Amino acid sequence: MKTFLSFLLSLFLAVLVCTALPTEGEEAVYTDVVRLHVLANSDTAEDQDLKIAVRDCILSTYGEALSALSSASEAEALLEASLPDIQKTVEAFLAERDAPRTVTVKVTEEYFETRAYEDITLPAGTYTALTVTLGEGKGQNWWCVLYPALCTEGAFGERVAAEEAFEEGEYKLLTKSGYAVKFRTLELLGSLFQR
Repeated sequence: MKTFLSFLLSLFLAVLVCTALPTEGEEAVYTDVVRLHVLANSDTAEDQDLKIAVRDCILSTYGEALSALSSASEAEALLEASLPDIQKTVEAFLAERDAPRTVTVKVTEEYFETRAYEDITLPAGTYTALTVTLGEGKGQNWWCVLYPALCTEGAFGERVAAEEAFEEGEYKLLTKSGYAVKFRTLELLGSLFQR
């Protein structure tokens, strides 16, 4: 009986490890993407509307320049160099709307849960992000893919098609529905180690 239980445990662990191992394109997804994360001051309707307005301000002001870049590392460098300008832009935007909120803008490495967009699913994991915190940042947040420009539709023009934005292996990985289970497994495993 002990042998059988050991076999089942070994089989379970083998399946778990195989499920968690990166597949073609998966590792690159984390380094080829820069995300935008806007945290609202609170969950009031006013603060939630302001969060979306700030998102649109950032996308309309910087989205076109980011779309013209050819790599996530270039996007990260541009954002890092532009942080003081982004800070001033958002502060001026808030002042125009008589919304005297403090704002913090930074480029960070941030953990995101698995997220399904229209045509792709991004796995849970740590990504580079432009993080904009309005006031206390205790409200519902909003995030998207800033580079490649997958979240810019409506802000300054059409967004990039996911098929054009990612390498073939990455695109296949992000669009195969079977990988959503794998991403969820990775998310669960990751949450065990983050506590």
